[in-house]
Amino acid sequence: MEHKPIDKSKFNIIIDLIMLLLMMSIAGIGFLMKYVLVPGFKRNILYGNNVELEFWGKTHHQWGTIHLILSIALLALLLIHIILHWKMIVSISKRMIPVRIIRIVFFLLILTIGLFLIIFPLLVKPEVIEKEALYRNIQGNKLLT
Repeated sequence: MEHKPIDKSKFNIIIDLIMLLLMMSIAGIGFLMKYVLVPGFKRNILYGNNVELEFWGKTHHQWGTIHLILSIALLALLLIHIILHWKMIVSISKRMIPVRIIRIVFFLLILTIGLFLIIFPLLVKPEVIEKEALYRNIQGNKLLT
């Protein structure tokens, strides 16, 4: 039995459908983390202290990891999508921005901004802010006697 290679248009549709499902999953998990598996202070107000919220056996932080992995998968498929549509992108951009040097500068600017948005969070250092103890008789990790 001869194996036919999948044609480009079918492959594009498959990539696009997977990207759509990934985007919907990323949004859904974002809503889950924001409104259901509420973090820290809000969780303490709603459910009391010393509780952990889970959905399908996973905590807020574990869902955050899944959110990140799905986001990376979406970015990878988006790059494949752009590569598959590169001729069309070049053709349309030539009509929209006829001057070649302006077109090159535009795409380099988009590439630079995109790389900055991905790399910048890895370069920043968090601001460490001391918090007051939740209970009057606890200071740091030591009980006052």
